[in-house]
Amino acid sequence: MSRLPFANAHHTSAHPHVLGIAWAPTAPRSQRLAAALGAEMHKVHILGFQRPLIAPLKYPALAVVSWFLLWRRRPRVVLVQNPPIFLVLVVALYARLAGTDYLIDTHTGGLMGYKWAWSVPLHRWLSRQALATIVTNAELRDRLLGRSGGQRFRVLMLGDPPVEWGHSTLPPIPVPEARHAVVIATYTSDEPIEEVFAAACQLPDVSFSITGDARRLSAAVRARCPKNVRLTGWLSDADYGKLVCSANVVIALTTRNHTLLCGAWEALYAGQPLVTSDWPVLRLAFPQGAVFTGATAQEIAAAINLALAQEDRLRAAMRALATDKRQGWALALAELRALIPEDESVSRQSSFLETSEMGQQRERSYEC
Repeated sequence: MSRLPFANAHHTSAHPHVLGIAWAPTAPRSQRLAAALGAEMHKVHILGFQRPLIAPLKYPALAVVSWFLLWRRRPRVVLVQNPPIFLVLVVALYARLAGTDYLIDTHTGGLMGYKWAWSVPLHRWLSRQALATIVTNAELRDRLLGRSGGQRFRVLMLGDPPVEWGHSTLPPIPVPEARHAVVIATYTSDEPIEEVFAAACQLPDVSFSITGDARRLSAAVRARCPKNVRLTGWLSDADYGKLVCSANVVIALTTRNHTLLCGAWEALYAGQPLVTSDWPVLRLAFPQGAVFTGATAQEIAAAINLALAQEDRLRAAMRALATDKRQGWALALAELRALIPEDESVSRQSSFLETSEMGQQRERSYEC
C-alpha cells in the first residue's frame, strides 16, 4: 500500500512504468484499465466526493499530494482519469518537466453536462500533448474532436474492460423465479433512485438489493425505502460479485445521455439479464440481453417484469454478447498498448488479461 496520505495503490515497484491516478474514492473503469496495462493505481481523495461547494478547498490539497506521488514514483507513463480536468493539468505539467508521457481516460462527465463542459477547449489542448485520450463511445469522441477532425490529437474508443469476478468456486446460480433484482448504484444525481423505490412498491413480489453507500441519500428519501428493498451499503469485492451473479436481473440506470454505465458492463460480464436506461449509446453497446426503460416508476416496473419473464433468454443472449465484447476489447487494448513506449515490466504483463490473476491483482470497488 502507498504511504502517501489520502492515496492507495496495489503495486509497490520503485519506479512503475505505467501509473494510474484518479481523484476519487472509487474509480472502477480506470482501475480495470490500469490493471489491464499492468499498472499501479492510486486513488487520491479527501473530504466529500462530488461536492461542488468544497471542491475549491480540496483541489489544491489533492494537487500537492498528487505532485508528490508522481515525483516519488516517477512513472514513465501516467494514466489519468478525467474529470476533474485539474488533475490532468497536474499530470501534464509533471510529464513536461519529467520528459514522460500520459494517457487521458475521459469519462462522460468530463465532456458532457454543465459541470465540466467549460473545460472542453482546455481538454483538447491537453489531449494534443498526450499519447491518446480514451473515451467510451463515438458521441464523446466527436464532442472532443470538434472541428479538429482528429488531425492534431488521437482519441481511442474503448469500452469498459472485462470484469473477472475472481471467485475461487463457481459463481452463484440465480434461483429460478426468485424474482431478485440487484440495482447497481452510487447515489449520484443522474440515478433515479426515488423512481426505483416507487417501482419497487408496484412489485411487492420482487426483492430488491441496492448497492452503494446509502448515507449519500437524504434521510427523507431513506425513510421512503419500501420493505422489499434492501440497501446493502459498501460490500467487499467477493460479496458484491456474489450478489450480482446470484441476481435474477441486474438494474443500472441513468438520466444522463451518452453514459455507458459500469453497472451495465458488470451485468454483461456476469452474464446477467439487464434493465438499463433507454439511451442510444446503451442500445448500441447492449444489442441483446437487455431491456431498456424510461425513468418513470411505471416504466421501470414494467421493464423489470419483462426481464424477469424472459430471464433465461436474456441471460443466454448476454453471455453470447460477453464473448464478442471480450474479443473486441482485446483488439482495442492491443491498439492502446502499441502507443505506450516499450518497457520490460509491460512485456511481463502482456498476457495479463488472459490469466486468472487479474481478479487477484486488481484493487477496485465494484461501485460505479
